[in-house]
Amino acid sequence: MRFTDDQIKAITKDSPRISVSAGAGSGKTAILVERIAHLLCNPRYWRNKGPALDRIVAITFTDKAADEMKARLRQRFREGQRKAELFEDVDWRELEREVDGARISTIHSFCASILRAHALRIGMDPEWGVLDDADANQLMEDTLSDTIEELLKKKDPATIRLSIEWGLQQLKSAFKEMFNKRNEWLDTENRSRYDNPDRLYAFWDDQWGRAKESFLQNCQFNRKLPFLLKNLQDLDGLCSSNDDRREMQRIACIRVLRAIADGATDLGDRIDHYKSEFPRMSISKKAWAEEDFKRVGEAIKEANSFLKEDCLLPTWNETLERAAARATCDFFQVGCRVMDAYRNARKAYNSLDFDDIINETLALLREDKELKEQVASEIEFLFIDEFQDTDLVQLEIAKLLSAVDKGPRLFVVGDAKQSIYYFRGAEVDLFNTFINEDPDPIRLKENFRSLPNVMNFVNTFFGASKMLAAVEVYRPTQAPRKALTGPRVEYFFPKTLEDEKLSEDKKHELEAQFIAARILEFCADNSSTEIFDTALNAYRRPIFDDIVLLFRRSTYMVAYETAFRAWNIPFNRVAGVGFFQRREIQDILALLQLIVDPWDEEALLTVLRSPMVGVSDETLMRMALAGGVASTFHTDRIPDNCDDVPALTRGRRLFKELYEKREEEPGSFIRSVLAKSNYEAILLNSHLGLQRAANLRKVIQLADNLGRSRSAMLHEFKRYLEEVTLMELKEGESSLQTKGMGAVTLITVHKAKGLEYPIVFLPETHAENRKSGRNFFQYRKEFGLSIKAPDEEGETKNGAFGALMSRFDDHENMMENARILYVAMTRARDYLVLCGRSDARLNSWAGMFNKVLNLHQWEHNDVAQGDGWSVLIKNDQPDQSKPIKDKAMELQLDPKRLDRQLQPLGITKTEKRVFSVSHLLAFLTHAESSLFECERDTLSEEGEDLSAQSPRNREFAMARGTLVHTLFERWDFKKDQVPDLRQLIMEAGLGLSQFDNLYQSLEHIIHSFRNSPLWSLYTRARRIEREVPFLFDIGPIMIRGVVDAVIDGNIIVDYKTGKAGGALESSYENQLYLYGAALNALQGQTPKEGLLWYAEANKVHTVAMDQRKIDEFLQYLHEFCGTFQEAAK
Repeated sequence: MRFTDDQIKAITKDSPRISVSAGAGSGKTAILVERIAHLLCNPRYWRNKGPALDRIVAITFTDKAADEMKARLRQRFREGQRKAELFEDVDWRELEREVDGARISTIHSFCASILRAHALRIGMDPEWGVLDDADANQLMEDTLSDTIEELLKKKDPATIRLSIEWGLQQLKSAFKEMFNKRNEWLDTENRSRYDNPDRLYAFWDDQWGRAKESFLQNCQFNRKLPFLLKNLQDLDGLCSSNDDRREMQRIACIRVLRAIADGATDLGDRIDHYKSEFPRMSISKKAWAEEDFKRVGEAIKEANSFLKEDCLLPTWNETLERAAARATCDFFQVGCRVMDAYRNARKAYNSLDFDDIINETLALLREDKELKEQVASEIEFLFIDEFQDTDLVQLEIAKLLSAVDKGPRLFVVGDAKQSIYYFRGAEVDLFNTFINEDPDPIRLKENFRSLPNVMNFVNTFFGASKMLAAVEVYRPTQAPRKALTGPRVEYFFPKTLEDEKLSEDKKHELEAQFIAARILEFCADNSSTEIFDTALNAYRRPIFDDIVLLFRRSTYMVAYETAFRAWNIPFNRVAGVGFFQRREIQDILALLQLIVDPWDEEALLTVLRSPMVGVSDETLMRMALAGGVASTFHTDRIPDNCDDVPALTRGRRLFKELYEKREEEPGSFIRSVLAKSNYEAILLNSHLGLQRAANLRKVIQLADNLGRSRSAMLHEFKRYLEEVTLMELKEGESSLQTKGMGAVTLITVHKAKGLEYPIVFLPETHAENRKSGRNFFQYRKEFGLSIKAPDEEGETKNGAFGALMSRFDDHENMMENARILYVAMTRARDYLVLCGRSDARLNSWAGMFNKVLNLHQWEHNDVAQGDGWSVLIKNDQPDQSKPIKDKAMELQLDPKRLDRQLQPLGITKTEKRVFSVSHLLAFLTHAESSLFECERDTLSEEGEDLSAQSPRNREFAMARGTLVHTLFERWDFKKDQVPDLRQLIMEAGLGLSQFDNLYQSLEHIIHSFRNSPLWSLYTRARRIEREVPFLFDIGPIMIRGVVDAVIDGNIIVDYKTGKAGGALESSYENQLYLYGAALNALQGQTPKEGLLWYAEANKVHTVAMDQRKIDEFLQYLHEFCGTFQEAAK
């Protein structure tokens, strides 16, 4: 990769504190990886000791980002191996081996490692567990109910007052909201403020003037302001008299609005003066033309409305403010009781939640200077990614460590424009302050992702709208890619008759229909649109995989799903944490995956760490260092200095016992898991144990229900669980692996952060910003907490101070909403489609598109143009006759699909004859012979013709075929760890007569495969399914077989130990067609190609899975087998 000057500066700069502002698509991850590699190559940067990967800590925002950085580091270290002559002192191969243990993680994992490492010193149990969000919320609900009930029984005055004023249900809801924001309001430094209502009221009264003026300063960033000013200024010179009262009001209004826009002082007094000077509008028309008189009246009315609704605050009412102060003190004190009870309950389970992990670490570093210095001395460089989404607690941890003498040097990277986690406590001001305090910040000004046609439009819109001005002065981002001709941005808004009243649902339906039709146009064979394929390094026609719909909220996703079903567009809705993503369910899924593929290291790690086995992280690390976790586990080796031998032995025994039961029905198998692992009993003794055990029983019930009408193998039930996990519709964190699924992706903007797509659709841009008025309480760091209280008429409402903080919150949400739009638009690589409405209001994205660029004034297929960009306008509804019914298969889970998915395995009681694939090939190959003579194995499973061989040679060929099968089943391709060949041959029970020949033959096959074209395919594969069984109904007979390997669900691989080519090759092609048809029935889609690998010749023969040829072969097979049936009679 060729780096820019700014990127090189970020990679090589030597400073105790480095801050990098990295816009969307600027190569941020590449910079981080290259800087780490650069540091490891240059001892001059290291003050304490020589270069060492374990002395570098990188904090990422998500686990996925940490995994991606590790993967990029591995790739970079491999490149270093190829160029090792440049840095002879760097052992790149060793660095690559160290990547798995590198200290690259989220802030929670980093803090957890500190707490665990020093647990005994600080009086903690080293084996404390982590409560995930679902468990923490459930524990909170239980604790809340018990605490409120206890306080009411004790007649606690504060609890009684709150219950009467709010109602018990609403009060509990308020405390649940409080729990999710506890880090914000639970400020120990100012707790005494809430001990007494009079003290809190005095604080509010003292802060009122400063708080009000601070809010008015924010009004300069209100979206309405520049348009209101323009409307008033456009009327200059149209009044014939300077003494006209309406003209005087217009000028005074401009003066006030200009003062707000400039951030002038004393804004409250200026607004009050204007309102008192012009309490009402003059009705004299003498100095105005009739049309101008109407225009100036409307402009002043809109400006007055803005001042009243967006700037002015409720009048201070001492009675209501004192009631709010009393309610706030009550709420705070009861809230502290609830939180104390929650902490005690959590300690009883020896657990910390995610917030606790960070807060406990901060407290530890603050209070224990010696420990802080020890932790800091072990880190030479501290990297923080996505710094714009950090909060004050996390920043304080970084500052405490970096402030230590000889502590880590700090490198932070982020982009204020992409801070979209305000609702989680992220404070974008922290990043801006950090950047502004740096005398030499590095700014990466180029976007290598998007086409200039797209990026120029983004620059123009945000530059003109000033939507991001509250964050930073918008700096246009350059796009080095070569621009293409024609529009690469579209704006769709449906045109309806003026008197046509459409429901909100109908409007969503119209937009969804347009998007569906447009997607089919993009992906049609005659599509004129091209996108750049980074793998091919060339432009090509789009496919469904290239397209994403980005949503702010998932509320209306169902309308788009319905449209995609109707138009037969395959789609994948990125799902979240629901039932099937509970930890205990995922443990079972990991165990199923391990039984299907014993060398799946991720599944093995999950099972070993689960309560079923309970191997410690330290033992897993020792296993990794001893040659790999999977290799150590399956070879029965004990790592050096392992203190966890009983657990490891238990895990091996459990795996072997369950592996022997892999042919059982899924329900029976999972019962065996519970019986042999004692997992259910273990869960019953944990927090929410009854619920977790019930969850396992629900999985068993699901397996049993499916098995009543269809018998399914473990392989199929595992696939089913994976799919329902992926398709679960509950919102939450989720896997983002959607590429390669042949489907359009539906995802929220927050989940898509950090990703990119060739074509981005942005639906629902008409949606307006949400107001915070429904919140039970308000909080702002500098002013604290405020709760609603009943006024003199008994209505629960905010006092003036609470209303002010609600306005602050609305402002922050409006600013974040603009940043969400920026993130969404910059996900687009090649094409951006915006979907709005011509009547959208100004507090929506579409309203700003319309107001800033006047896009709603154009007609269908017009092209709006600007500096380096053009927008194609669309407003006609799609032709309903366009859907292509056989275009693709929908990915949503439904009973019919499930029935079809399990059908091939479901016929257990049948009078049909069942043949293996090898028998069938024999019949087809020797069709001229007696059909019944051929009902014997004349072909090995690996494709060798055995009919003419001597018994000894035939025995050797069959043994070799079986061993090749076992070899590829146990080979860990990711780490290139081959099973022990001697043990493999001995396990086969073949004696010593053929040992040397078989050993040499297997060694030759291993060498050939490593040097075959398939090697890179296997080592880069996301998923390798080995030994995929099927039972396929072709009408007259049933066919039983096993596919050697399926790569990423899309490529069939069949191993052949016989001679390459020859007369049998057409038969092998038919075999692959049969496999393709069986997999289509099994998983609902046909693989794109089949590969025959001839081990002896190291030759790969590729067979395209042509549907026409598959159908022709199945028809021939059907006829042939019908003939066979007649002959059998």
